[in-house]
Amino acid sequence: MFSSVPPRGDKTTGAVLHRVAAEYLRHQRDTDFQRYYLERADYFEFFGRAAPQLTRWALRWID
Repeated sequence: MFSSVPPRGDKTTGAVLHRVAAEYLRHQRDTDFQRYYLERADYFEFFGRAAPQLTRWALRWID
């Protein structure tokens, strides 16, 4: 009757982190995870049309 998973739980930053981390660790070294996560998790999607620019800025900061 009740679920412990929030209605959008599979799309929140916390839930996406586990999925993306599992994918990453199957195929990559653990040293580049920050870049991998930003490229795949839509971390800034809350900001709408500004999200792509924010992602680019964050990736430049990582580099």
